Order: sequence, then structure tokens, then C-alpha cells
Amino acid sequence: MSDKWWDMSDDELDDLFREASDKVQIPFDQSSLDKLKAKIDPKPVIVPATRFKNERWLLLLLLLCFVGAGIGYYFTKDNVSVKLTGQKNQKENTLNKQKQSVATVKENSEDVFSTKEKTTEKLITKEHNSIQEKLVEQKSARNTKREKIGITEKQVAKIEEQKTNNESEKLIQKQSNVSLVKHKKTSKPIFNTHNITPNAQKAIEVSPTEKTLSNNLASKQTYKLALLSSKPLKALKTNFNIVLPAFEESNSEATVNPIVSTLKNSRFGIRLAIAPDANAVENLGDFAFGKSAGILFEYNLTKRFTLQTGAIYTYKQYTTGIENYHAWAKNWSYRPVLPTSVAGDCKILDIPINIRYNVFMKPKNTWFVSAGVSSYLMLTENYEYYYPESATVPTNFPRNVSWKRDDDYFMSTLNLSFGFEKRINQHIAIQAEPYLKTPLKEVGRGKVNLYSSGILFSLKYGF
Repeated sequence: MSDKWWDMSDDELDDLFREASDKVQIPFDQSSLDKLKAKIDPKPVIVPATRFKNERWLLLLLLLCFVGAGIGYYFTKDNVSVKLTGQKNQKENTLNKQKQSVATVKENSEDVFSTKEKTTEKLITKEHNSIQEKLVEQKSARNTKREKIGITEKQVAKIEEQKTNNESEKLIQKQSNVSLVKHKKTSKPIFNTHNITPNAQKAIEVSPTEKTLSNNLASKQTYKLALLSSKPLKALKTNFNIVLPAFEESNSEATVNPIVSTLKNSRFGIRLAIAPDANAVENLGDFAFGKSAGILFEYNLTKRFTLQTGAIYTYKQYTTGIENYHAWAKNWSYRPVLPTSVAGDCKILDIPINIRYNVFMKPKNTWFVSAGVSSYLMLTENYEYYYPESATVPTNFPRNVSWKRDDDYFMSTLNLSFGFEKRINQHIAIQAEPYLKTPLKEVGRGKVNLYSSGILFSLKYGF
């Protein structure tokens, strides 16, 4: 055996190293061995159940911002409406004042014409009284003459008949000279020859049998017409400088916005909706975000109540302890090692049936509340189990499991929500709706109580 190591054969070198290693006594350290095993063996990454603990404040902040913006918009809208009503009342007051001024001017003009007519009537009555006095004097003079002369009654009748005939002829001749009394609006003739019928002319000619009555009537008519013909009425020269304010009569409905007045509630509606979806098991204390998108249909039962349904595709995530998976906690009670937490995700088709009630309604804005139930159609389920670090987990214990189209859960969730709808035009509206879904049944392979919350944003088309 050579002393130089480079001259040694391979077997000699192996013996040399073996002897050297046997002579060295290295003390055993269990901690060093554990550290080495920890570095060699890969450990599963344990996602803590509270990884989304800080993110829940983000959802609460979004909800507060949305509610504050809605309340602010609602009160500012009331102030604007108050201003508009004030302007509308001012316009109505000015129109009423203008109409009153026109009415007063018309009344004054009517008073003037009424006074004119009264003065003419007074003049006629005075002249008529004077004429009657003269007739009485003439009759008395005639009677005295008859007594003196001694004329018979037949002769007197003939004389009076001739007089009445002469007076009727004079009456017809004077009718052409009768003047017309002019009114501001219409001209009314006091007497017109064209209106005299043959029967009227015969009535004017007094028969001998009714001579006493006809004499009185004929005398009165002749003197009245003589008065009118001798003293024709003159039109009053009145120059009223009436200055009316310029205004336009307009209907109060003209001030209403034509777009708002034409907006009507649609009978049917279709909505495209999306939402950030926060999910948790047993409570919303530790939640994880998912997402939702779907299509919803609406039918307006009345002005206030609306029936809603549709289909929403939802991706949900959640992490919780094994004790909240009620099916697995019972089935795995005999196992020596249980998972500390289970992270799950599932894809669900949510079919809601809700009733919406419109609380505050305006032509373009609506605040509402809604309630109903949802049925979950489970499409896929995926779970990942996390075990303790120090535990020895058998190889047959599950680490990752998944199922497809496992089961359906009808009427499993209660839906509660409120929201705000803004109408853009006759058919299109946008909507924001914070919601909460609380479990009525346990869902999934693990039988968990799944809570969900978020804000559903949607675009609506009504027809």
C-alpha cells in the first residue's frame, strides 16, 4: 500500500476514507436533523382565513359612498324642483295681474257706454214728458172748440181718421231719417223701414172701431219717432289711450320639460347586470371577493310593484375551518388528522325571483326596495385542504378535490336589497342596487351556510 494518495488505487482510497470516518465521533443533534428535513420536504402554503379581513372595509366604504351620493342627489333635486315651482308661481302671478288689468279696462269701457245709454234715455224721457203735456193741452183746447162749434161725433171721427192717415204717411217718410246708435262692438238700428211688414202697416192704420185707442198709440209713436228724427243721437267722441302690457297667454303645462312629460313607465324590461361579490361562510366577517354577471327580466304589475327574475352566473370564493363544513366534520370525526382550514371556490347559476317596491318615484328618479329568494344550480366545486405542519398526514387523505354539476339547491337563499334607478330617456335607465344574500339551506358538498353581499350595477331597457 503506497503512502501517497495519488498512487493509491480506488479500493485503497475507499478503505482510507472509511477508516477516517469511523474514527470521528460526531454528536447527534435532533434539531439540526429537523431543520434539514424542513428544508428538504416542501410544505403546503397555508392561506390564513383572515387574508381578506382588511378588504371588507373597502366594501363598507363603497356602500357608504353610494348611499351618501344618493341622499345628496335626492335633496339637491328637491331644491331644484322648489326653485322651478317658485319661478312657475311668479309667471302665473304676472299672467293673472295682466288678465286683471285687461278685465278692468273692459269694465271701464262698458261703464262708459252704459252711462252714454243712460243719458240718452234721460233725454228721451224728458222730451216725452214735455210732449205729453202739450198733447193734454191740445186735447183740452179741442174739447173747448167742439163745445163752442157743436160738431157731431161722426164728423169728429172722420176728421180724426184723416189725421191718423196723414200721420201714418208722415211716419213712413220719416223712417228713412232715423239715425243708428253706434256701439263699440255692434251697431243696432233703432228703426228700419225694411223690417215693417204689411201686417204691421195695417196695424198702424187705425180702424174706425178702435179709434180711441189707436189715437193714443199713434200719437205716442209719432212723437217718439219725431223726437229721434229731429234730434239724432251723436256718437260720443271718446279717445281712450289704453296701454296694455305685452304678454302671451300660455298654458302652465308649457313650462314642463317636454322630455319629462313624455316619460312613461314601460310594462316590460330587460337588464344586463354585473357585480363584485363578497362571500363568506357563517358570517361576513372574513370574506373573499368573487364576481357575478347575468341577465334579468322585469314585469310591472302595478305602478309600485315589479316582478323580477332571470339568471346570474356567479364565481364565489371562501375560506373557513373544517368545523363549518358540516358534512365533512361529521364524516371525518374518526380521522387522526383533520385539516385546519379549507379554501373553496364554486361556479353557480343563480336564478332569483324578487318583488320590487318603488318607495319614492319621480319622472326620472326612483328609490326602491326588493326582496325574494334564489335557487342555486351548482356547476363546479373545487376545494384545497390545509393540514397542521407537525402532523403526519396519510397519503390517502385528500389535498385537492373537485366536482362538476353535483347538485341543485332550490329556494336556498333569501335576497334583500335596495337601490336607485336613473332614467336616461323613454327606454333606457341605469341602476345601482346594494344587496345581501342570506342562506335558507346549506349548499355544496361540505354543507356550508354561504353568505354573499355586493352592489349590482345594471343597464335597463324598457319596452
